[in-house]
Amino acid sequence: MFKILTSLIHARSTVHQMGLRG
Repeated sequence: MFKILTSLIHARSTVHQMGLRG
């Protein structure tokens, strides 16, 4: 369960960084 939460947060932060860069 915790692993899924961490994965979701990581995915969101990655998308956010990509949005800021691109």
